[in-house]
Parts: sequence; C-alpha cells; structure tokens
Amino acid sequence: MSALTVSTIAFGALVICTAPRLGLKIAMADILEDVLAFAAKEVISIVGEANVLVIPTDVSNIDDVVRLRDKVYEAWGEVSELCHCTQNLWFPPVITPFNLI
Repeated sequence: MSALTVSTIAFGALVICTAPRLGLKIAMADILEDVLAFAAKEVISIVGEANVLVIPTDVSNIDDVVRLRDKVYEAWGEVSELCHCTQNLWFPPVITPFNLI
C-alpha cells in the first residue's frame, strides 16, 4: 500500500488527482481545518472516499504528526511512500519512508 500526505494549500491538487491512478491512497493533512474540509470535499468527489483520509494536523507539533502516522497505519496498515507537500516554496516536497517519523 502506498499513501500520500499533502498540505491542502500546496501544489497537492495535481498530485492528489494523479495518485489513485498510480495506486496511491491519500491522507490529507493541514492545520487550517476549514481549508482542509473544503479541499477534502473536492478531492473525494474526484478520487472517491475510499481513497482519502482527512486528518487535521499541525506538522510543527510532533504529537500531531505521530497521530497522523498512527491514523494512516490504522486505516491502511502499510505505507511505502510518503510525499509531504508544504506551502513553503523554498523547499521541495520530501519523499521519505513513513517509518522514519
């Protein structure tokens, strides 16, 4: 199983719409819950609810990140890729094994 987490404000829309065609599930995480809810509704309408988890997360808070990790494992049991796309344009998205968190 592969999963993808993205910040809803980032360039994630392109990645999100492509992910299910590649066999990826999507865990959407953002600190801005209203933005997250709006984006999740749009993404679910495109890729289907079975492919999406929506988890409000402050990625600057390790407890939130651990909770995100735990919820993804609980839902899908395995993660082989992680792409964290942030709104910070100075740093590119990071792809890393989820088990490093």
